[in-house]
Amino acid sequence: MRYDLPIYLLIVVAIIQLILAHTKDLSPWKGGGFGMFSTVDYPSARKLRVYVISESSPKFHVHHKKYKNLEKSFRTLPTKKRFDEIAQRIAQIVTLDHKTPKDARFLIVQYWKHSYSSETGRLHKKLIFPKKVRLLK
Repeated sequence: MRYDLPIYLLIVVAIIQLILAHTKDLSPWKGGGFGMFSTVDYPSARKLRVYVISESSPKFHVHHKKYKNLEKSFRTLPTKKRFDEIAQRIAQIVTLDHKTPKDARFLIVQYWKHSYSSETGRLHKKLIFPKKVRLLK
């Protein structure tokens, strides 16, 4: 019986990973990695795009080290609730950043991931969550 325990644990981990990958969008590369070589959907292929909308620069792409750390944890298990929380935290970071244009009014946060179409045989990007956040200054 003692020798069977690792087998049962492995089966439980595989089942949990499959359930989370299909119901909560867990990256197949995480949670045991039981789908890692069968998909193009790996965490680094999932991206948050952040844009500042202002009168002086209609669409200014934001690169910030502080929000990149938030993005890493989000990409593995993205949910709408976590996306909304991260969008608000990014808005706080961008509001305090001295590089943000003074007339900035809105922040556009988008979550994209790769998807493979077996019909066309092509890889494409798919917008999963978009959000527009008002900046308070």
